[in-house]
Amino acid sequence: MKSNGQTLRRDTLYTVDEFERILRAPSSDDHRYELIDGRIYDKRTTEEHGYISGLIVTEIGLYLMQYPIGRVAIKALHRPKDDLHNDRIPDVSYVSGRDRPLEDVGAALYMPDLCVEVQLPDQTRKFLRHKAEYYLKNNTRLVWLVFPRQQIIEVWTTTEQLILTIEDTLTGGDVLPGFAVPVKRFFV
Repeated sequence: MKSNGQTLRRDTLYTVDEFERILRAPSSDDHRYELIDGRIYDKRTTEEHGYISGLIVTEIGLYLMQYPIGRVAIKALHRPKDDLHNDRIPDVSYVSGRDRPLEDVGAALYMPDLCVEVQLPDQTRKFLRHKAEYYLKNNTRLVWLVFPRQQIIEVWTTTEQLILTIEDTLTGGDVLPGFAVPVKRFFV
């Protein structure tokens, strides 16, 4: 990977400040970088990935039109305030309430209540589960891991992990009370 003429190395640990300088470089405009444990990853998406993420954000958005209890976003940058080695980009994120200002520069300095990750072809299940663990350790209350090839969604909370198939219904638990959508709606 290259940004601003420099090679981004997987064996180098970057801080949030270094990462944000890289993001501001003109050569980064065509990339969606994510900082995970000090390492920079280029989060290249596919049409399938965008389609499923779009369906999920649409369903949450429709729910929020009826129950305006928060806001939903696609690919919004978040990090815990004191974490110097992570700037995470959940594919879809939901933040409860409307008391926090919308960030227009850099990362929001808190983690969403719900983080959704849709598996990309080059991502392992272990990698996504590591992301789920990170989110939950940093005050995210609900994580959905979506696996298109298997047509399943793993639902993670601090107390349980469930695997939903296309025969099941995805619910929002206490994060999105009353939210319910058939899992099969997210898969072609």
